[in-house]
Amino acid sequence: MGCGIRQELSESFFFTVSKYHFRPVTQHINTLTISQNKSRLAVGGYAITHLFDITSTSGNPLSTLEGHTGNVLQIDYEPNQKWMYTASEDRTVRIWDTGTLKCVKELHHPNGVNAAVLHPQGSSEMVTGDMAGNIRLWSLKTNAVTMHKSLYDEQSGVRSLSFTKDGKYLAVVSNKGDLRVFEVKADAERLHEVVSTRVHPPYCLKATFSPDGRHIATAGSDGSAKTWIFNPDAGEGEEVIAPVFDIKAHSKWTWDCQFSADGAYLVTCSADRTAKLWDLTAPPPDGCAIKQYTGHTKAVTCLALRDEAPE
Repeated sequence: MGCGIRQELSESFFFTVSKYHFRPVTQHINTLTISQNKSRLAVGGYAITHLFDITSTSGNPLSTLEGHTGNVLQIDYEPNQKWMYTASEDRTVRIWDTGTLKCVKELHHPNGVNAAVLHPQGSSEMVTGDMAGNIRLWSLKTNAVTMHKSLYDEQSGVRSLSFTKDGKYLAVVSNKGDLRVFEVKADAERLHEVVSTRVHPPYCLKATFSPDGRHIATAGSDGSAKTWIFNPDAGEGEEVIAPVFDIKAHSKWTWDCQFSADGAYLVTCSADRTAKLWDLTAPPPDGCAIKQYTGHTKAVTCLALRDEAPE
């Protein structure tokens, strides 16, 4: 399983906001995402992706995308929901027409793909991260790689990618336990590193920017979740990234973390079979768990929030 470090896998999951129980026809679940209109839940497992109607009380999938030959490790929709993409350890990223549910494009890689993310401005570019520590910038107009960086060795695959909403910064984490942030520019190099720091021993499994781009949350195999102030305009003597919360979130690996839409809360999930909701308005550094979600019989390896910021 991706770089040999995924040790426990979920067989089912609860969508805790609606309290429905969906059971995909797959041995385990690697990734979840919710469509922008909040109506569809996409679930990636071994070689397949299930699509569910969140508004339905039925636990059965509406449809299934087939074609991958390995674990599907990342899924997302483009903003207008005309197409979606799936990234897999089978060394491909597939793009699917959401109307016909047919695969219309494949991006081939030399190694399995752990992570993929669309550039937020225009959806014409995608960044992918592979199991051998490489990131690639793709033009979706030409299907060509326009930038390639080898960040790590073959034992330290890229685990997670996250853009700020304006697409100006990209966060990358790896099996080395570090966090690297790049500024995205329109020059030949494209990605310019602004900070690199160790955040979790030994593995960092997830990094995500807050909705306002001022904070980053990370999750690690040490069971912790951390948040960091991100200040790319830091002057001399100031830190570009500084710790805020160091949450002893779980007793086993913390697989995933996500900010709420207003950035005031963080949700984490773990191999200890729980998910937790944390209040980030509480005094740092420990965080305050205000809700625990239980009911899973195996590790909770991913989560998705159906959340909206208050007006």
